[in-house]
Amino acid sequence: MNKPLLSMVMGLAVSMMIVGCSTSKQVNLVQISSSSPPTHPKYDTSESFSFSGSWPMPPQFQGNPFSSGGQGSAQTFEFDALFQYTRTTKNFVNELAQSYTNTPTQTIIHLRKNARWSDGSPLTSKDIWAYYMLQYTQVTDYLTSIQTPNPHTVVFNWAQPTPYNQMRLLLIAQDTQGMIPYHIYGKYADRAAQLMDEARKETKKWVPNNAFGLQIPTNIQKKMTQNYAAFTSDTPKLPICSGAYIVKSVNNTDLIMVQNPYYWDRKDVKFKEVWIKQIQQVPAQWAMLKSGQLDYYDGTPPQDVLMSALASNPDLVHFQMDDAASIGMYFNIRKKPFNNEKFRQALAYVFQRGKIRDVGNYYGIPSQYNMSGILPSTMNQAVSPQTRAKMTKYTYDPNKATQMLEQLGWKKVKGTWHEPNGKVPHFIIGANSSWMPGVLSGEVAAEQLKAFGIPAQLIAADPSIEPTNAQNGKYDMSIDWVDAAFGFTSSWNALDYMFWGVPRQEIGFSDITKKGPAGNQIDTGHPQVKLTGLDGESVDVNQYLNDYPITHSAAKRQEMTDNVVYAVNQACFGIDFFQNVTGAWANVKMLGGHWPMKNEWQKYGRNLPLPTNEKDYLQIANMNLANGTFCINWVFDYWPN
Repeated sequence: MNKPLLSMVMGLAVSMMIVGCSTSKQVNLVQISSSSPPTHPKYDTSESFSFSGSWPMPPQFQGNPFSSGGQGSAQTFEFDALFQYTRTTKNFVNELAQSYTNTPTQTIIHLRKNARWSDGSPLTSKDIWAYYMLQYTQVTDYLTSIQTPNPHTVVFNWAQPTPYNQMRLLLIAQDTQGMIPYHIYGKYADRAAQLMDEARKETKKWVPNNAFGLQIPTNIQKKMTQNYAAFTSDTPKLPICSGAYIVKSVNNTDLIMVQNPYYWDRKDVKFKEVWIKQIQQVPAQWAMLKSGQLDYYDGTPPQDVLMSALASNPDLVHFQMDDAASIGMYFNIRKKPFNNEKFRQALAYVFQRGKIRDVGNYYGIPSQYNMSGILPSTMNQAVSPQTRAKMTKYTYDPNKATQMLEQLGWKKVKGTWHEPNGKVPHFIIGANSSWMPGVLSGEVAAEQLKAFGIPAQLIAADPSIEPTNAQNGKYDMSIDWVDAAFGFTSSWNALDYMFWGVPRQEIGFSDITKKGPAGNQIDTGHPQVKLTGLDGESVDVNQYLNDYPITHSAAKRQEMTDNVVYAVNQACFGIDFFQNVTGAWANVKMLGGHWPMKNEWQKYGRNLPLPTNEKDYLQIANMNLANGTFCINWVFDYWPN
């Protein structure tokens, strides 16, 4: 790392004032390297798996995972799904599902006959059905209904035209279906199904992008809302679980889980207990990891902190892995001059992304393209070589930026740029104060804009207000996850997030509206956006997102993706600084296992780089507890020493 740059940014981090709802506070990253571990209860670590997490503090903590913030970090250990799914790899394996079959119109899933809830009740197809009656997830937009012909068979009935087979399984695999026991919450699921049947009678034709294709009249929607509120108000003290562990005790700082005595695969569960520590301050989390009080930790800190942790504890090993998101910046196109595509393209040549990466995440991977809507790591697989060759590469080029700004009528006077009307701009960049990689990246980006002659200031705002401010257009630019796939990793999923998720609000697209049942205008949640594709003609991203899952020709899907990614890269709605590289930490004194890349630990000083072979890549990807919807490989593939 460039030492002067590191010193500058660390100094900025130390002195930065964080803008919040009330008083300001100082952020000091140096504490991470120097803090002492907090005091904690004495407990037996010999057969436990311990890590840092979070959950709603008692008395808010309760047994309904869909009420008041859910279960927090415990959830991935408490509930099983039909398939265990790893987000960055698209790999999934059977979990509650014993087997499955695809027909032209159905996906038929056979459940494990020995699956039970933690109170001993059998887990049946009715439980899976109840989940979807009360949770309208992405897959329900493509279904007409779900049937339960017998206790161990679930039938997903697909709307016409149906999704292609791989898409079907990916849509299903995103969900954690073993969360709503019918024998506990059946009356709410039955009521939801009854109301859906009433809506089905009033739906004249299939409605795209609506759960089960239904158009819900206002009077029925009101009853559905009341029913769901009653469901989430039904809160037992502790959850009834389908997964490997159940909660034994919980307070503000410690959540202890023990093995589920009825779990279908309990013979393969290696740890007697899972012990989660809720540690509010990041320095304290790192102090506990370094002192050997945590067996596992997620994330990759600044390089100096990482190397300090490895040096202070020879039992720690850090495994780097791809994250399914980049750190970057959205432009607010509601404001001038960001509504001008040429201006946005000019700014894309100003940023030295490698230097931003060095501070935001030293191990991150800058992209040669701009924010394209898809993960940089998937570009070579998702987009054809012919299209990649035609895509503009936005590498650092201040001369190019100068030329483009001058063509727009901007003038540089005494080192400062003036708009065509003679005004000197002053741009505000918003960032979430609790997200240090974003704050540090945004600070360096602001410094680079100022060095180029464009006054810019980072405002690191409290997390209680920053997202709302960004989505409401309060900033000129906002730091966030960009080119992200928060479901399964595919071009369609990433573009779905960008244009139909939160980013569309940060960018500031106007939304398309339609007439509702009573003639009132309803926001569709789909943006009005003009894109120009490979052939120079208009590209409809909404049509792409609608058509891709139901396009069975792989060649046609390739053509569609090429066109949209090319257009998004050209439109320059934001900047992809670098794809994040995250990590998993293991205390190998406390944990045993068939460790990946073990013969290279000494070579890399126990800081393992991104793996280059598929076996290691898959194993390391499974280490990150945030990488899968319900990925608990640690308690199956590793064991207490």
